[in-house]
Amino acid sequence: MTHIDLEAPARKFCAAHSLTFAKQVGEGSFKETFQVFARDGTDAALKIYKPGSSHKRNRREVDAMRRCSHPNIARLLDIQTYDYRGQKYVVVLEEFLAGGTLTAKGVIAASECFRIGKELIDAIAHIAERRLVHRDIKPDNILFRAGGVVPVLTDFGVARDLADS
Repeated sequence: MTHIDLEAPARKFCAAHSLTFAKQVGEGSFKETFQVFARDGTDAALKIYKPGSSHKRNRREVDAMRRCSHPNIARLLDIQTYDYRGQKYVVVLEEFLAGGTLTAKGVIAASECFRIGKELIDAIAHIAERRLVHRDIKPDNILFRAGGVVPVLTDFGVARDLADS
């Protein structure tokens, strides 16, 4: 998929929804992520799906996140469509994870590795109880809440529902 600049629709979405645009914080094949602030100062991750991305894939990701409620899984705050210059965008608000990725932590002590692993095993069990499979667990999809202690599994873009055909 070619690069599509989604900053302009992100800024317009923020203006229309009383959010303050801060900056772009990431870009993947299917969406861009921006840090935004609510009026009360809390921050959130604004994710805008790129036009032409798979509606089925996007729906799977959002449906999987909606079904999960666990302290080590990213929290979905809101989802809606937004029309910008005649183009409809899928827009998702999630909690902002300010503690960086597991990749960015680099080499970690064995005790820290075991602690992170235990918390993530609980999250994976939670996902499995909902008959879901994440399918993309890797250091870049493990982020940390502010303070860098609580690991959070993100990016359910290729998750599968075992009940689906």
